[in-house]
Amino acid sequence: MSFSYRTRGLQQAFNRHATHKALILEGRRAVGKSSLVRHLQEEGRYNSYRTLSDPREHARVAADPMRWLEGLTLPAIVDEAQLVPDLTRAVKELVDRLPEEHHLLLTGSASVGRGTMSGSDPLVGRSTRLRLQPFTAFELNSSSQPVIPSLIDLLFDAPLETNELRTLTERQLVALVRTGGMPSYCLPVIPLTRGALESRVRSDTLALLGDQLLPGERVDVGIAQAVLDAVLRIAGGQLNITRLGQGLDLDQRTVSRYVQLLERRFLLTPLHNLRAGAARASRAMRKVHASDTSATCEALSRSGHDVSDSPEALGQVLESWVVQQLTGALGWADIHSQLFYWRDAKTGDEVDAVLLDGTGRRVGVEVKLASSVAPKDLKGLRALRNNGGLHRGFVVHTGAAMEQLDHDIWALPLSAITDPSTWSTAPRPTTRQEVITVTTPSPDSPSVFLSYVHDDDDTFGGLLVRFAEQVAMAYKTETGIPLELIVDRDSIAWGERWRNRLTTELARATFLLAMVTPSYIRSEVCREEFLEFRSGEAAKGHDGILALLVKAPRWNRPDVVNDPLVAQIRETVFERQWLTLEHPLEELEEDTPQFRRTAQAVAKALAKRVDAFDSAPPPEESATEPSEQDGGDGLLELYERINDELMPRFTARASECEQAITTLFQDFTERLDSLPQGRPPRSSALISITHQLEPKRKRLDETSRALSDSWRALEQTLNEVVAIASDPAVAAVLPAVREELLAGPARLEFSEFDAVSQQIKALALMSRSLKPLSGSVEGALLTFRSIRTAAQRWGNSL
Repeated sequence: MSFSYRTRGLQQAFNRHATHKALILEGRRAVGKSSLVRHLQEEGRYNSYRTLSDPREHARVAADPMRWLEGLTLPAIVDEAQLVPDLTRAVKELVDRLPEEHHLLLTGSASVGRGTMSGSDPLVGRSTRLRLQPFTAFELNSSSQPVIPSLIDLLFDAPLETNELRTLTERQLVALVRTGGMPSYCLPVIPLTRGALESRVRSDTLALLGDQLLPGERVDVGIAQAVLDAVLRIAGGQLNITRLGQGLDLDQRTVSRYVQLLERRFLLTPLHNLRAGAARASRAMRKVHASDTSATCEALSRSGHDVSDSPEALGQVLESWVVQQLTGALGWADIHSQLFYWRDAKTGDEVDAVLLDGTGRRVGVEVKLASSVAPKDLKGLRALRNNGGLHRGFVVHTGAAMEQLDHDIWALPLSAITDPSTWSTAPRPTTRQEVITVTTPSPDSPSVFLSYVHDDDDTFGGLLVRFAEQVAMAYKTETGIPLELIVDRDSIAWGERWRNRLTTELARATFLLAMVTPSYIRSEVCREEFLEFRSGEAAKGHDGILALLVKAPRWNRPDVVNDPLVAQIRETVFERQWLTLEHPLEELEEDTPQFRRTAQAVAKALAKRVDAFDSAPPPEESATEPSEQDGGDGLLELYERINDELMPRFTARASECEQAITTLFQDFTERLDSLPQGRPPRSSALISITHQLEPKRKRLDETSRALSDSWRALEQTLNEVVAIASDPAVAAVLPAVREELLAGPARLEFSEFDAVSQQIKALALMSRSLKPLSGSVEGALLTFRSIRTAAQRWGNSL
């Protein structure tokens, strides 16, 4: 390679999306897209590279996009793909004919694929979009590390400890915001003076405004520069189009069009106001930050407001710089989240940045140009907590103290955002737990795996685990035999280590005690535990799931009503509810007679189950075929039923559901794109979209329910297969059954819809009219994931 490549965090996201037929990499001109994709080609991930900035290549593509695409050696990279609008339509037609694997990577310095097919994206359902942002401080300071941590993951889940970190001087702060993250500014070949840096920034901006990045796009460079300067000089301020138009003596529509143009060229980063309810969202204004603070500093300098002389200006630009770090880190975070700000117009309370993940957790970030945190600096975060909840809150400051200010709010030194080594460990997701044994086993000990949600245990002050431990002690008193209690107590990263421990512990557990709550049926970990044990239970041939209803879930919620795994949990609760507590767990107090009596009652009931298990006669040996032992079908009959009846029915239902969600998403995207851009949609417009999509939403519910029913019918037969699969005489047939089983559910891959799903969920937070649609979509996606996971578990059991 002729250039020195600097590792980008976004590289880590490419493997995650490698199953999509097409990837679209967008980003500002000169942000490093070509360097990144050339590096991927150098690594052998792509066989060819073409750029449409080459006039000859551009002419060939424009003449016949399909013929040009068919001549590429796949997988291929197409740089500056937005220069030929018809290309994405041809890509759609091409990849629809190709196998389900990755074929094309398209890059663009403006939005790729917009403006065709009535403004909708022709590659919806066939691609995913990644955006390369300017360098973050983590990327610049992790050049020697094989993995670059994402600031997003750390803010959500990293362990927090009181600490003294490095203090940044004002000179260092000024250098941070002036150089920003554009490669030629923060990594120059020759060190730049302040004058040389500002001259380069201005020259690059003018060149970018003058380029015709999208064919037919009309740009008056003078107007574009004036609008950009006006927005940059209110760094982090709310975007008031009317006021901007008056100040520039321009029509509001002109200002709005140019703001959208600047966003399409990735010069501006808009943040929407995340409100507590729909009533407060109708008059929400966006905040707009520069995508790179170097442009803000240059614009302020030309207006006579240098950041080194004005603490007020430095504070505003520092907020934009922190937002820039968050925006960049979103691209490769393991936790999928969206970035907002939050402001209550009535009280004036505000939080500079709010992260919202797919489970509804909110992380607030407030930025202060101060070396310490005052009590008043917590006002906005506390207001956010009181209006919708707060998972964590951080007040970023320029001092050294990392300390807890409230039970969910921390002071965070700016150096923790510049240097990943200041964090003590990698993030440890609070919903992923390692299984550990907390009682000493003996050869005769029955073992009980405690399946519960950690947040539930925290809510009850640790009561769930302590109650289970009390049951174990009461069991020993009752029987004289120790009970091995397996509890998932320590949080670790989700991955193979966790999965291997989970499989090992569940395989040796005699019983699984499920502490069922509303959170339990949605917890990935608990669902995984339940599935793992249930698939092993069929092979063991005994009823080993014990369900304790701690708090009744709302089984008919739209997002879970068609989920086959939730249906299994519900049936288990109603059919195997082996003990009804005299007093609800949440009302018990530890070290009271009532607490001990309740645990003793559970221990006695458990002892009866263990006795029944121990006294069950072993299965009789027989030389006859399995079908002759009990009059039931043999493996061949079961295989024929799966192959001829159940799997074709399941495949048909899966195709219907795929068509329903694809049609709904395309319609939703087209209708949303048709709304006026540059401001949040009006509630009346969202209500209209909801009414128009209602038939498609109902169709999605119907097909999701039918898919769930067909899968459960298939599972009933799989139970019979697993029950006789241990017989050596039938081992030869198992590979065919396993292959058939895994082939169908493997088609249920809808991760490309996650972005649209998150968009619907975010809009549902602002307008209740979209909540039914959001619930149906989330329910369908949860059903798909449940079936894929369950199929993999059944495959492992065969």
